[in-house]
Parts: sequence; structure tokens; C-alpha cells
Amino acid sequence: MSGAQSHRMRRRNGASKMIRKLSSLFLASFLLASGTLGQSTFGGIVGVVRDPAQGAVAGTQLLLTSLDDNTQRTGTTDENGAFEFINLKPGRYELAVRATGFADFKLSSIQLDARQTLRLDVPLKLSTSTQSIEVSGAAGPVINTENGTIGDTKNFQQLTSLPVLRIESWFHLDRVWALALIGCNLD
Repeated sequence: MSGAQSHRMRRRNGASKMIRKLSSLFLASFLLASGTLGQSTFGGIVGVVRDPAQGAVAGTQLLLTSLDDNTQRTGTTDENGAFEFINLKPGRYELAVRATGFADFKLSSIQLDARQTLRLDVPLKLSTSTQSIEVSGAAGPVINTENGTIGDTKNFQQLTSLPVLRIESWFHLDRVWALALIGCNLD
């Protein structure tokens, strides 16, 4: 093998190694970035409407009102008395429930946080005449039993007091990560 052939072969091998390293870096960047696309701040309210004997009340009319922007969503319970309102903005809500033969029910001051699924089971009482029941006041701490999501809501003051890395630090970490992925030495 001549010197020119050997030089071309080394050059070709070096180029293929570089292509493999760059494609690995591209794939890793794509996989890391794709994980952030599924983030959402929306929450949901689910529950079951029950009669005094703990039986499900199907066909119950529900009206969910946002107290922050005054928008409304309607719903109806299914054959099991279950209802769900999904893709709700975090904020304060009011739930009004109406079923034939039962007293109207209203739950005020519902606080929904980002990425929270809040369970609200509604106990209806029999009605002999036109009457309504209104429950108001802030609920105590809510424990999420619907899924494994952990979330927290921060106000502006809390967000601005969080420690933040300087931009220069992020650029440095980015370079270290990229070099580690392609297998370069830092020497």
C-alpha cells in the first residue's frame, strides 16, 4: 500500500468517525429537547355526583365557571355519575350542579393549580321543594390521589427570589455536555 493510499484511508476513517460523533450529538440533542414538548400548565377537575344513599346520579347538569376570567364550561355526568373537566387554566372556579329531584348544589372558591387533577365528589340531597345548597370557603390542603404528578405554584415574588445560574455558566455546561457526548478530551 502506497503512502497516498494510506493517507486517503486514514482521512476516510476520520471523516466517518466525525459523522458518527455528530449524528450521536444530534440524536442526543433531539431526544433531550423532545422531552420538553409534553410540558403543560393545564389542570383538571374530576368527580362523582352521588345521592344520599351513595348511589351515582346519571345525567346531572354541571356548570363550571372560572372566577378569574368569567368563562363557563358545561358538562353532564355519565351513567356512573362521573364527570370531568380537562385542560383547565390554573385559577379559581365555581361548580354548580343541578339534577331533577335534588336540591341545587354550588361549590365556590375551588382553587386549581398548574398540572393538578382535583377530585370533587358532589353529595346531593333530596329536594321536596325548590331549594339550593351552597358551599363556600377555601378548602384545606389538597392531596393529589389521581396520578403521580407533583406540582407547585409560585407567585411572582417567589419566582424572582429563586437562585438562577448566570448565562455564562449555562454556556460552559453546554460545551462540557457536547464534548462529553462526542468523546473529546478536555486536555
